[in-house]
Amino acid sequence: MRVVKKGASDVALQATSSQQTAKRRASCHLVYRLMADITVHFALYLGERLGLDKRYKPNTLRYLQSLKHRPAFQRAMAKQDA
Repeated sequence: MRVVKKGASDVALQATSSQQTAKRRASCHLVYRLMADITVHFALYLGERLGLDKRYKPNTLRYLQSLKHRPAFQRAMAKQDA
């Protein structure tokens, strides 16, 4: 077993590195969540356009409605209709 003495600057660098890693992970998580929302929303919206929403369960319908009330979705629909 090897023991390495660390100075205060080494500990500070290690803490900063850990904080940066945590921030990167958090931002990646947000990106993946956004991508998942977009993908699922597209599938649900397409199903609604094809008349398949009659088969959706109540929680799925609520989720679709909440996504449709997002400002980004409303802007996209406005651009599509223009």
